[in-house]
Amino acid sequence: MLVMLDALGHRGEIHCVSRLRSLPKVQGPPSPWELQYVTRERVEKLTEHGTRQAALAEIAALYRQEVELATGTAVDWAAVLGSAHRPVADTLPEDIREAAEGRNRWYAALDATGHLAPYLWNRMDDSSKDVFLARYASLWAMYRHSMPLPNAEKIWRMVREGQLHAHTGFRSVTRASGRSHTLTYVADGREHEITADYVVNATGASPDITELDDPLISNLLHAGRLRPHRHGGIDVDFATGQVIGLDGTASMPMYFVGPLTRGVHFYTHSVETLRTNAAATARALLRDLD
Repeated sequence: MLVMLDALGHRGEIHCVSRLRSLPKVQGPPSPWELQYVTRERVEKLTEHGTRQAALAEIAALYRQEVELATGTAVDWAAVLGSAHRPVADTLPEDIREAAEGRNRWYAALDATGHLAPYLWNRMDDSSKDVFLARYASLWAMYRHSMPLPNAEKIWRMVREGQLHAHTGFRSVTRASGRSHTLTYVADGREHEITADYVVNATGASPDITELDDPLISNLLHAGRLRPHRHGGIDVDFATGQVIGLDGTASMPMYFVGPLTRGVHFYTHSVETLRTNAAATARALLRDLD
């Protein structure tokens, strides 16, 4: 959105406001990485071949070892956790230099785990998923979904020129008089307000399917043919994407692939995940036709 506005010649001020995190980190040049710790074999051993669920701390430990192997240094967790709240004017030039010099090897390690994300999510216990979504999902996205270096350089120019401002601590947005809107956020323990002519909601669809304005989903919910998942979206069978109804069974010939299965598969915007899940659903459909 920012790069497009810049390309179209917009020169007015832009304020990016989020609840918890700042702008994404910056990708370096493509760099292959062979996983050593975050592997299916290690997770199967950890979970005793699926007979128990893994805790968040156990999965995080595998990631820590992977990242430390890739970077050759210990992870400074205090710096990682605090990075979301540092000013963009400080972090963005640092991130650009690190990416340009190929020093952000942590990204190669994280990127290499993409195909395993749904499997790892499936192997974690529900309370760990609750904690991750409440406390760490935004921070994870900040690092995992890093922006390309050319985009980062354009955004840094917008920051330097005073056009772009980034804030965390979003609280509310209300319609004021005329076309203007008032956004409220909290920083340094104080409440701040921004007045804007236009507000762009870039958060995506709500994870709560009861809030979706979709007749098909609403009718299926009311009929008991599907149920909300505890962690967002629709409850489906992990292996096939088949809908699970209120009775807890996957008996209706209906399947979902994509963001609506986020509670089950987590990493639902990934092309790898979409391809894998689409293939699994296709195989299930073919079996049903036999």
